[in-house]
This record gives sequence, structure tokens and C-alpha cells, in this order.
Amino acid sequence: MRTHGSPYGIRLYVVPFGFEHITTPGRQRTRSRAMPAQERYMARNIGHHLSLSKRDHALLAELEASPRPVAKGTVLWESRTTPDQLYTLCEGWAYTSQCSADGSRQILDLFLPGDIMGLRDLTYHDHSTTAVMLTDGVVSPFPIDRLPRLMRRSARLAWALQASAARQEGLITQRMVNVLSHDAASRIAHFVLEVHHRLQRIEETSGDSFDLPLLQRQFSMLLGMSSVHVSRTLVEMANRGLIQRSRRNIRLLDFEALNRMADFDPNTLNDNLNPHIPLTAG
Repeated sequence: MRTHGSPYGIRLYVVPFGFEHITTPGRQRTRSRAMPAQERYMARNIGHHLSLSKRDHALLAELEASPRPVAKGTVLWESRTTPDQLYTLCEGWAYTSQCSADGSRQILDLFLPGDIMGLRDLTYHDHSTTAVMLTDGVVSPFPIDRLPRLMRRSARLAWALQASAARQEGLITQRMVNVLSHDAASRIAHFVLEVHHRLQRIEETSGDSFDLPLLQRQFSMLLGMSSVHVSRTLVEMANRGLIQRSRRNIRLLDFEALNRMADFDPNTLNDNLNPHIPLTAG
């Protein structure tokens, strides 16, 4: 089974110095196109936090007004550069990574369609990570200096953006706790349940199956394991009837057992806002 004919699963592992940067001079670009309403993942994403008015939809459309196709491996921003744009990930997958003092690289964020990229670094002088497209996709850049206008016009959307940033931070925190407190199989169980939950949220799964464009190398960068250990653990989990993995697809065979192993609680990833937040109309 596949997820809505998505093109994910493209083989990718490149070192930072081999990335293609989005602002590379002379790169041929496809003309930006207006994005039909049904393709606006971001409105669907933020709509999980609060109900959106027509005005809210119009304001959100500004964040997706300049979509551009980007190839796998494209760098959206580099560490130690000053943030000047947010990116709506309209199609495809992306990630951020950070380089340690010993030269090893860890993946921190994993972005799915509808996610807003760059929120965590928004108020910092420099990016702490490098952001790279994991697959071919479409992004819509939005200059940060236009955010105040959006926030003045809709306090509701300002709170929704804050909620999105907080939940991105929460995902990283939960993954760190998972890595520190679980064995290899439990780490992988927790991760695949997390991704399945997030894809279900945007209607990008096919029942118990979903595309996952990560190589074992990326698994190791996410979960603090060696590639060999990832490979061995995936085989072991398949033999136990927990998951089935093909080249570009994960199928969850035993949700109950995976949940027991991972101690996964989807309620920690819920979209509910604090009821004390004063959401104004409009």
C-alpha cells in the first residue's frame, strides 16, 4: 500500500558540503504557480489548533503565495546564517541537522507537508541547524519582516504559529527522551508510531502503511544508533511480526505490541490549545 501516490522514498544521503543551495546562481527554476485551496496543507495543519475564518484563510494564503519546486538535497538555510524567511513545506519531506564537535551529524527536525519551517530559530540571531530537502518537493518562502502584519491582523494566527513552534520543540524533546530511555527496538517503535501519527493527521497514510524516505543512515542520525544496529534491529522487528519494511514503505503489523514497547502516547502530540489563551475573533 502507498500514500496517495506520493513520490517519497528517494535515495538520499549527502554531506553538507555537497548540498545544492536554494539560492545557487543560474539554477533553472520552474515558474511559481498559484496553489489551489485543496493543496494548502498549512491551513489544514493550523486548522487542527483552532477553527479558521475566511479572513484567516486569506492571511494563511499569503504564506503559501510563492510556491517553488525544490529538488532533493536542496539547502533551505545553513547554520550560522541569520534567519530571514520562514518556509511552508507544501509538498515533500525535509529535515534539519546539526554538526557535533567531532564532525558527526544528528538529525533534529523531520518536516512533513504543511509544516512551517524556521519557527524555532525565528527570534535567534543565527540558525543553529542546516535545513535540507529529504525528497523533491515544493516550498513557499515567506519573509520574516512580513510576519508582524499578519500577527496584527489576526491574533488567532499568531497563537497558532506559536502552537506550531511549541509542538515542533515537543517532538524533539520526546524523541530525545525516547533515545535516552529506550533500547534500539523501542526507539524505532516510538519513531515509526510518531511518524504514522503525524501522517494520519494530514491524511497521508494508507491504513497501517506509509512511505518513509529515510535510509538506515538517516535512521541512525535520528535515533543515535549505528547503521548496522538499525539494520539488525529492523530485521529483528520484522521477524517478530511487529513491522514490515520494503525499500520505501513501512507497514505497522502489531500496533498494540509497538505501543507497549515504545510507551507511545499520542495525546502528548495533541493539537489542543490552552483554554486560558484569549483567542479573539477573526
